[in-house]
Parts: sequence; structure tokens; C-alpha cells
Amino acid sequence: MGGKRLTILLILILLLNLILIDAQASSNDYEMVGAEPGEQGSQSSPSWAGSDMDIKNVSIKMNNSYVTFRIGLEAPFQGGKGSFRSWWQIFLDTNKDTATRGAPVVEFRDFLWDYVVHIVNFTETNTLVCQIVKNEEPDDTLIGYCDAFTANKGDYYLYITVNRTLPDGALIRDSFYLMARTAVLNTGETTPTVYDLAPSDDYIGYGSVQTADYYMYNYDKNIPGWNLVIGDEVNSSISGNLDITWLNETSDSLNLYIGLSVREPYEWYQSYIYDYNYTVYIDVDNDTATGYQLKDDSNQVILGAEYKIVYKPGYTPRLYNYTLVDPDNKVWDFTFTRYIDYLKNPADPSDDLILIIPRYAINAGSGDPVVAAETTRAQVYPSQQGASRVDVTSNPLSAPIPESSYPAIAVLIVALSIIIYKYFL
Repeated sequence: MGGKRLTILLILILLLNLILIDAQASSNDYEMVGAEPGEQGSQSSPSWAGSDMDIKNVSIKMNNSYVTFRIGLEAPFQGGKGSFRSWWQIFLDTNKDTATRGAPVVEFRDFLWDYVVHIVNFTETNTLVCQIVKNEEPDDTLIGYCDAFTANKGDYYLYITVNRTLPDGALIRDSFYLMARTAVLNTGETTPTVYDLAPSDDYIGYGSVQTADYYMYNYDKNIPGWNLVIGDEVNSSISGNLDITWLNETSDSLNLYIGLSVREPYEWYQSYIYDYNYTVYIDVDNDTATGYQLKDDSNQVILGAEYKIVYKPGYTPRLYNYTLVDPDNKVWDFTFTRYIDYLKNPADPSDDLILIIPRYAINAGSGDPVVAAETTRAQVYPSQQGASRVDVTSNPLSAPIPESSYPAIAVLIVALSIIIYKYFL
């Protein structure tokens, strides 16, 4: 083999290795599942605001065997503020049985959390321990200890690693719900005092803001390729995070997937000034005469929606069914059905919200429903004003299907492999 051909071969092999390394590194990155505003800045700010008991964000890294939770703090870790014991906790709903139970609450048993993994600082002995607790009646049961944890003074992050097969044999599945919490137990007390909940009410600016219901995580990010794409014209006169650019749809035998893209990234949580809503309407029977008649800006009916999904930044997406709520007066309205998942938090960082809707939840059968979307904004501060439409998808526009980076990488790897095999081996 000539020197020139050998040089080219080495370059191609190096390029192939770099692609593979980059793809592997991307898959090993932490995925942020939720973030909170700072608790400081208000006269009603709690005493622990801005301390290491103030949760800033929660991230996850998972493989087939282990899951690592990373808890971001507003201040470097010092070991807590309690005079007896302090906790940094991750609550897990491993079977996701809360999706149809209405508005979730933050108490351990009321929300039917299955397990909690937490770092405990036993202040009296200055000892840090990471435990796994199962939620059982009448008392919570310590079932084991974390496989690894990191809680170094001066660090802004705490790390908790557990085997996906828990000590009692239960499995942390590919998709689950979670919440983070800090708490302290002072000397002489028998009940811990809850400090921060993530997500929950947080102090910001002129008052409080609800950041979310609970966080969710999906390990498997693979979905079928988009088979319906609606392009929406860019409108630079409106907020970029409310300006719809694409509405995508695809499905498999179990789920319908809807992708809603906007011109600028989604927010992590609601603003204390504005309340943002992203709504996807679903016309299951493709009949504009049935369901809620969604109209465009020209007052033309786009579709007749039997269902809608409402997403607020940070909140869990909610599915509503258009039903007869008052038979006597023939009043129809949308009523809450259940919570649904998104593929990943669209703010991490992204301008794409990908919703996962079980077919059985919308009686979709085997077909793909007609979909449309709108964005609205309501003013919360300083004076409350009703929601007004900002953008809406109207007539479908002919547009190419956006391609993900993963298929492109796969094609490039195959192409380089073929070149190496054909010309150099």
C-alpha cells in the first residue's frame, strides 16, 4: 500500500474513531430534568434561601445497569442547616401510577412515591450516609444503601448512584417520575421540617411561582421518523418562545408522538409576569363538525378537536377530553383526563417539545389523527389579564422533514466504513 493511500486510510480511521467517541460522550452526558428559580429576592424568602438546602436543578445520567442523580445547589455544600440531621432526597415513582390521579401533591405517601434515595448528614457524628428507603405502611423501610455518592464540601453538586435493580428486587424502569426535597430534623424534634421541594412553589421577584408538578425522565429517546410535518411561517413580531415553527406527528402501535417546535428555546419554568401555554389539539375522527372547533386567525375552522394537550413550561403536560359537562344546558368543555409524558424536558436546551400520547388514552385506533397547535400568553403581574392567542398553525405548508443528528452520524459511519473496506482492505 502506497504512502499516500496509507495516510488517507489513517485519516479516515481517525475520523471514524472521533465520530464514535463523540457519539458515546453525548450519550453519557447528564440530562437536566428540571430547574427552579432562586428562592431569594422576596421579603417572604425562607431562612434557608440561597444555602446548600436550596435546590437549583436536578439532572440524570443512566445506562442499562445504574442511574445517577445529580442535585444542583444554590450554594456550595456545607452539610446542611439542621442542628441534628439533614437530608437531600430524590423521590421515585417507578411504576408511574400517578398519571391518572389528578393534581399531584408533595407528601410522600399521598403522591404514592415508591422509593426515596437520600444523602443523610448525621450532624451529631458528622457522618454522611446514602440510603434507599421503600415507602410502606405503617412505616418507611430502609432496604439498602446507594452504590456510590459524592457530597464534598464546597461543591455545588451532590451525586447519588444506585443500581437500577433495587435491593428488594424492584426495577427502576426506563421511564419514571421523580421529585427532590431537602429537610432537617432539629434537636428535640420528632418530625423533620421540609425546606425545599423541587418542583414546587418557589419565591421569585414579587411573589411565588409554581415551577412544576413533578419531574419525569425517559431513558429511551428513540421514536419513529416523522411522517407528517406542518411548517408555520416565522413571525418576528411575537416572542420567539411562542412563535411556532414546526408541528410534527408520527406513531407506532402503542403511542402517538407530536413534536411542537418554536423559534426560541422553551423556558424551564413559568415567568412571574407571564403565564405561557402551548396547546396541541387532536381531531381523532378527522371531522370538523364534531368536537371543539378550533379556528385560525381568519376565523376559519381548522379542525374539530376531541382532545387537547396543554403544556406549561416546567409543568407536566395534561390531556383533556371535550365532553358534555352540562347536559341540561348542552354545555361542552374540556375536562382533565390524565397526565402524559414528554420525551425530555424541552428546555434542556431545545426548541422542541415531543409529547408521548398512549393510543388508548385518545381512542385513536390504528390511524393518525389530525393535529393543530396554538400558543397563548396571560399576564400575571402586576395586574392579571386573561389569556390571549399569540400564534396558531393554520393551513399545512409543504416543507422537508427535519432530520435528527443521530441518523446522519449513522450514515456517515457506514459511508466511511464502506470506503475503508472497498479501497483499502
